[in-house]
Amino acid sequence: AAWRSSPRHFSPFQNGLTGLAILLCLIASVFSKESGLLFIPLIIWMELLIFKGQNHKGQAVRLGAVTLRQLIWGSCGLGLLTLLFLLPPYLAPENFYNRDFTLTERVLTESRVMFYYLRLFFLPSLSELALYHDDFLISQGLLQPYTTLLSVAGLIGITVATFLVRKKSPLWLFAWGWFLISHALESTVFSLELVHEHRNYFATLGFLVLLPCLLLRATPKIRPFAFLVTGAFVALCGFITWQRATIWSDPLTHATFEAETHPMSDRANLELGFIYSKIFYQTKDIRYVGLAKQRLQKARVSYRADNSAWYFLILLAYQQNETPDPALVREFEQRLREHPITPATINVLNTFSLCQFMQECRMPHHEAIKLFAAALENPNITPKTRAELNQITGIFIAQTTPDLEKAETFLNEALRLHEDAEAHILLMPVLRLLGKFDLAREHLERARQLDSKNAHVFDIERELKRTAKAEQENQDKVSSPKVPSGSTLHP
Repeated sequence: AAWRSSPRHFSPFQNGLTGLAILLCLIASVFSKESGLLFIPLIIWMELLIFKGQNHKGQAVRLGAVTLRQLIWGSCGLGLLTLLFLLPPYLAPENFYNRDFTLTERVLTESRVMFYYLRLFFLPSLSELALYHDDFLISQGLLQPYTTLLSVAGLIGITVATFLVRKKSPLWLFAWGWFLISHALESTVFSLELVHEHRNYFATLGFLVLLPCLLLRATPKIRPFAFLVTGAFVALCGFITWQRATIWSDPLTHATFEAETHPMSDRANLELGFIYSKIFYQTKDIRYVGLAKQRLQKARVSYRADNSAWYFLILLAYQQNETPDPALVREFEQRLREHPITPATINVLNTFSLCQFMQECRMPHHEAIKLFAAALENPNITPKTRAELNQITGIFIAQTTPDLEKAETFLNEALRLHEDAEAHILLMPVLRLLGKFDLAREHLERARQLDSKNAHVFDIERELKRTAKAEQENQDKVSSPKVPSGSTLHP
């Protein structure tokens, strides 16, 4: 912005260097996070609303035969066509299989989420601010709840109003457009989680630009009052920030606050229950068992609860050297078969597999297998999720049974559904134990080809060494003469 608004005359070399720096920063932001792409429309928005395609003398900036504004509008049209071409795969129903909402429900809900974000900025409240927002009511229609219709109408109304006053007060349109553009990726049609406070931080910069401009333009009569209100607002924000920092400084205090202010949040109750169970595991104080169970039971009846509470109740029983309630295990199995398999569920099953292997969980093998089978029977999972489930199941079988061929079958199925370097590497220990050394090296070579970013170089080299060592040991074992019992082998 400083370069663009400077009255100085820059040489073509200086302009080119500045343009290159901007381009490199854009590329770096995109590789840091996908939302870095939004800097492109935000720069365009700033150019259209603030600089208006003109230099400091008010003359149209020209790039050869066309003006900068003409180039921008042409680029916008091309960008829109590109978006229409790239967008359809992201709208496919299977992209929402691991969520507890559909595309339509997400779009309708986000209209209310936008006003929630506005309230967080203009009317901050400590009870509204939270780490988890999985208790946010999902809109199932324009009138379910009715505030959905009001929110849609409100978004349209504000957009129209700011557009109509754009000539007299362009900064209103700039601030509102900045807010909408900043939420364009994470608060629209993509199958992300519904609400996260950090998405609002950059989006509110437009309002922060607007505020001092409004104060400077205020009439002398109302300017003292405007400064007083602004000061009180800043003080309120600082006070709430201090309160949040104090609460977040202690994990137990933070988790308790989250669970009490968001009693229908599955994650908030799980977090507090997990902390109580961790304290019990460390101190063996039986009081924390009851507290943990209470929170985990609340998580079970929370708004659109995930599957984690069932697993943690089973784990808590094993930590007490008790047998989990069979009804609880059956309910967990049923939910794995019917409830969306979210990333949290994948993590739970992975943890359960390790718990069984370490013998901290002592569920009979056939009962444990039923849980993995139930998840694989779930009809509403993507190929990638099914691949992850096959990997977890295959590794579990390899770790807990001698049936390595069965483990290989599951891991090969995972590769068929979703091939990546890690999937090939996970297959290595099984192939090595089965003596399939040539096949193991083929998979490692394929893993090397897929590892374009060299993220698994260490793992591949380690598995190559282990495979070579195992093959050598196998050859030595085969080539060594068998000595009858009781005889002596002489040099």
